[in-house]
Amino acid sequence: MSSANDTIELALGSDLEHVPLVQLAVEGITALMGFDQETSFRIRLSVCESVINAIKHGNRYNPAKKVTVRFQLEKEQLVVSICDEGDGFSPDQILDPSVPENLDRPNGRGILLKKSFMDEVHFTRRAEGGMMVRLVKRLVP
Repeated sequence: MSSANDTIELALGSDLEHVPLVQLAVEGITALMGFDQETSFRIRLSVCESVINAIKHGNRYNPAKKVTVRFQLEKEQLVVSICDEGDGFSPDQILDPSVPENLDRPNGRGILLKKSFMDEVHFTRRAEGGMMVRLVKRLVP
C-alpha cells in the first residue's frame, strides 16, 4: 500500500443487483490494505448493509436516485462513505434491538452490527438531501 491516500468511488443505481459489485470492491480493497480475513468480512458486511439500506430505505428503489460509495484508502485506516438521495432519517429514533421489548423487531440490527464491527460509525443528514453513513476501520499494527 502506498503512503498516499487513494480514493475509489462507485455511483450505483437504486437496485439491489449492484450489491455484489460492492462486495467485490470491498474484498479487493481490504486485501490491498492488508486487513485479515475476519476483519475484511466484517467491513464487507457493514458496507453492504449500509448500501442495501440506502437503496431500500433511503432511495426506496427509485431508479432516478443514486447511491454513492466512496472508499478512502489511508495509510492507517479505511474510510467508507455511503450516500443516498432519499428523505433521510434520525438515527436516535431507531429502536435499540438489544432491549427485551425490541428483541422480536427487525429494525435497528444493522446499526448495532455496524457499531460492533467498525471503529467509527457516523450518520449525517446531507444538506443536498439524503443521508451519509461514514464507516471507519483502522489497521491494527
